[in-house]
Amino acid sequence: MKKRFVNRILFSVKRLIPFGVFLGLIFTISCLDSSPEYFGKTFTIKYPSLDERYFGEKSDFYVIGLFSDGVQIPGNIRIELYKGETASGTPVRTLESDVDELTGITQDSAIEQDYPDGVAHNLYKAPDLVDSPGGFYYPGNKVLVTEDYFGGIVLGGATKDFDTDYTDAAGNRLEDLTEGIYTLKVIGLSGNISSHSETIQVYFKPTRKLFGAFKPENHKENFFAYANSHGYKKLWDPLPGYFSPVSWDNSYMIEKRARPQNSLEVVNTVEGATYGTPENALIGFILYNLKDMGATSCLEIGKAILTEVIDSPNTFFYYYDIGEPEITYTTTEWERKTIEGSITLFDYGDRLVLTRASIKDRGLGNGDNKYSILDETPKTLDLDFSDGIQVKAGVMKIS
Repeated sequence: MKKRFVNRILFSVKRLIPFGVFLGLIFTISCLDSSPEYFGKTFTIKYPSLDERYFGEKSDFYVIGLFSDGVQIPGNIRIELYKGETASGTPVRTLESDVDELTGITQDSAIEQDYPDGVAHNLYKAPDLVDSPGGFYYPGNKVLVTEDYFGGIVLGGATKDFDTDYTDAAGNRLEDLTEGIYTLKVIGLSGNISSHSETIQVYFKPTRKLFGAFKPENHKENFFAYANSHGYKKLWDPLPGYFSPVSWDNSYMIEKRARPQNSLEVVNTVEGATYGTPENALIGFILYNLKDMGATSCLEIGKAILTEVIDSPNTFFYYYDIGEPEITYTTTEWERKTIEGSITLFDYGDRLVLTRASIKDRGLGNGDNKYSILDETPKTLDLDFSDGIQVKAGVMKIS
């Protein structure tokens, strides 16, 4: 009787052991899945963005990535750039961070303090300022890692005489980034990101570029849509020297790096450049809402004038066919009406065009020859001048 009872106990235990192992496996897998160390995709390359991966010859560029939700201790990042369409052979650029082992981020002690050529806008650090290991002038340490993002600056040669010794880890002089296709690989080396890497291609090749203001928002949307549909690069990604990883409200600016970058993207006059030069630059300007001291008016159109490409057949100018991205106005029947404008190419050699006549009763509105988007005075808009403009003498006015 005792033997039979013992046998039953042994049989029950044998049946429970596989069940216990099964529960243990479930628990283990559950723990693995919930740990950030086992996430498949722990970061995403934000910049260079998909539409902005063409660069002027010898240009610098930022590599910026965002960490995925759940990454608590990021870790070291390595950035490699290869000449060609695969990440194979010896990279022409290698950058690597040196984070704190406990926090997985770049320590403040590794950031250059009291830097004289920088201006902080709610952000007090940038990869340009990393000075350890290797010192401030070493380009191979220029990777910043924070809780939310990483950023690195890859030097192409345009600013090799500014704040850099322009050498690799062995002390050899770097070669400039000249025309061709390059493969960019970002690798997580430690912490929660150690299992992930991403690879994209970037292009140091000729491309058309479109310049203009980015405000107001409806104009920005039209600008981007036109650029994308017509094969233009639009320079929306942060330029080297304008480090802005998350938003433009939080940026760190180094004008002495940014100005040469912006300039060469308009017309490349860097020594040894072969494309985007005064002889073959392909550029366009949207003449809308340009400020007197804005970048488009002063630097970009200024560079086109300086290099004498302003009247080149490869330089194009655009305007809105109604003068605005859209106009909402009150008709003479007291109805609110909205019309949309289209970005239109100037005829070659033209810089000025009459787009509309606003006709309303004299003495009404905000005054003669003034335009306000808030003006609700009833009016007629004449958008076709081919048959002239008709008004009632002494009763109506044109603005």
